[in-house]
Amino acid sequence: GSSFFEGLEIAGMWNANWIDPSHRLQLGIMVGAWPVDGSLFIPVTFHPRYTFIQHPEQYTATCNSWYLFGDLGIPVDFNTGAPFIADVMEHQRSMVGLGVGYDWSWGCNKDFSIDAGWRRINLPLPQIECCPSVPAKERYPFRLSDAFYLRLGITY
Repeated sequence: GSSFFEGLEIAGMWNANWIDPSHRLQLGIMVGAWPVDGSLFIPVTFHPRYTFIQHPEQYTATCNSWYLFGDLGIPVDFNTGAPFIADVMEHQRSMVGLGVGYDWSWGCNKDFSIDAGWRRINLPLPQIECCPSVPAKERYPFRLSDAFYLRLGITY
């Protein structure tokens, strides 16, 4: 099936000076809130970002810039009852994604951003309660989805 949902995400990123002295590489954490299938999922991910024009004086008169980013993490919820760490990959909560974005600056410390990307998400569904013969390990079905998304935001 297909699904469309709205969510909220926020990321905190810091320059990785020990890896990239040009300040183009930032490493951070992204969290959010996604209402999906009657549950509220909170994605918690490692969120690296590479900004192509981090120092405008070297390249352009503005701070506008393209960037690439990724996500690797786990969607947490407290409704389904599914375990956070599974013994088989088919039943492991997971999220991985890649994307590209563009920042339009309002000065070099505030930007309007638009991102487009792809994510692969494995979300648990509510527990199967109808059939006592279903083994406990299999009582939590999962939905593995590939999703394309568009995200709008403010960066500062």
